[in-house]
Amino acid sequence: MTTLAVMQPGYLPWLGFFDKARLCDVFVIYDSVQYVKNDFHNRNRIRSLDDWVWLTVPVQAQGFPAIADVKIDNARLWGRKHAATIRQAYGKAPYFGDYWEDIEGLLGQQWDRLVDLQMGFIRLHLDWLGFRPRVVMASSLPIESEDRNLKLVEMCQLFGATIYLSGDVAKDYLDVSLFAAVGVEVKWQGWLNPVYPQFREGFMPQLAAIDLLMNCGKESSKYFEGASQVPVVRNPVLMPNGGELGVTGVGC
Repeated sequence: MTTLAVMQPGYLPWLGFFDKARLCDVFVIYDSVQYVKNDFHNRNRIRSLDDWVWLTVPVQAQGFPAIADVKIDNARLWGRKHAATIRQAYGKAPYFGDYWEDIEGLLGQQWDRLVDLQMGFIRLHLDWLGFRPRVVMASSLPIESEDRNLKLVEMCQLFGATIYLSGDVAKDYLDVSLFAAVGVEVKWQGWLNPVYPQFREGFMPQLAAIDLLMNCGKESSKYFEGASQVPVVRNPVLMPNGGELGVTGVGC
């Protein structure tokens, strides 16, 4: 059996992103869908002192471009600032030294496209966590359908997948019957944020995955083993404007 999962790429992705990668054989990076302004495509949160901060990559995105076509605004010295913020936030974390050189190296490069920066961090995380799916860019696939359900069905057929692993958010729109018609079973990820040790007092959920790595190092992968084995939290995270942190655009 072959399991396929699809996720939109983000900057410094969250733990649920890598949980999907852990559970599948073919991991399709959905870079051909529309870029969403002020979503997680170009930003995420890390813990800083007793609060959290956004790390946002400035972009040039006119109209409604696909994620793969979004350019980074390199007129602003964002990379240096992000590196300084990460170092300030995690410099005293137990495993900072294990990851800092790679992080600083990526942030010190000149990136043109947002997706290349995203993939740089995604591939680093997969290596750090020891997850080894086959990673494929959706923009490279010969998908013909315009229907969002049928696009996913086509992806499954291209790779001979018998299981499609979907995030729970897709229950509102995914037509399971279309998958069943071609012999593909839909399974639901059911991700819950695990509680793990953080070197600062108290626990803060729903951060970029580097928070787990900085705090737990090579033991990080064990926290992906399921809600039955580690405590979980469902706390909503408040946005700077007072609203709740949503999941629109981050999964499939």
